[in-house]
Amino acid sequence: MIRPSFVCVCCWVLLSCCLVSCSDRKPISKSPPPAAYYPEQFPDIPLPPGYKRRNNVDQVAISFAGDQIRHFDITLIQSSESSGKVGEKLILWYNAALTSNGWKHKPNKLLPHNAKRYEKLNKGQTELLELRTGRDKNLSIIRLRFVTEE
Repeated sequence: MIRPSFVCVCCWVLLSCCLVSCSDRKPISKSPPPAAYYPEQFPDIPLPPGYKRRNNVDQVAISFAGDQIRHFDITLIQSSESSGKVGEKLILWYNAALTSNGWKHKPNKLLPHNAKRYEKLNKGQTELLELRTGRDKNLSIIRLRFVTEE
């Protein structure tokens, strides 16, 4: 017959080993860029100066089959409070940058004031690009993504 004290000692040793192994974990470092993040494959969608990829949001920018299949959904955040254009100036910058790359502004009354839509014919398919601005504390954020017609 197994003694209760022996069982208690075994459980204590096992629990101690588990706690020690859990405390040896290294802290999670800054996340690497997503595996499907290639904004350079989209020369017709420029990224604004003074902005960087937002780390805590899923990102995808990838093109397949000679640009027949394109998927774009990125969120950028200001590098610092003093860098880059913000708010309406950022939307005006994008309007000029996108229209010079063949995109046409497509008004949509259902969108909020901080959002714009642009369309472009690419390889026989119409793409819709939605641009939304916002804030995170004191930093400006912009989200660019392909959307489908509502």
